[in-house]
Amino acid sequence: MIHLHSIYGGPAIGKTEKVNPQQIMISLIDELPSAPSAELISAFVERLQDDVDYVRAALRYLAFNTLNSIEATNRRNGPKEKERLIEAQAAAREVIDAYKEQIKMTCIADFVCPNGKALRDNTGIYVHAMGGRFARIGKAAGRKIIGKVLKDQQIQKLWAK
Repeated sequence: MIHLHSIYGGPAIGKTEKVNPQQIMISLIDELPSAPSAELISAFVERLQDDVDYVRAALRYLAFNTLNSIEATNRRNGPKEKERLIEAQAAAREVIDAYKEQIKMTCIADFVCPNGKALRDNTGIYVHAMGGRFARIGKAAGRKIIGKVLKDQQIQKLWAK
């Protein structure tokens, strides 16, 4: 949304008004280089408060910045932005879940069992005793070494069942 204030407000105040309050602040910073912000602001207000042109320019600058801040906040917190954020998070979760499953499937034969050996280097009996999905793989290999009886793709299929 473009408002007239976008053209004649903010930094353009110095070009659209007879006076430029920013120049006053710059001169105060030069005059009081070690002054804290609160002191600079007090000196700024004292210097401008009796000059109607400066007060008017400063108020326009304040109004411009306030309006921009509110519009930006409304855009960030608006229903469209929240909806977009929810959709982006859901899409990210789907991608992450897909990668997790892909990683699990790719690496299951390399899984290090409690005895310190890779899954493919253990006997089916040992892996069967681990239970859960491991039991299916162990049962398929029987008493033999899993990596000698089953290919990685077969292990993955048994794991995914």
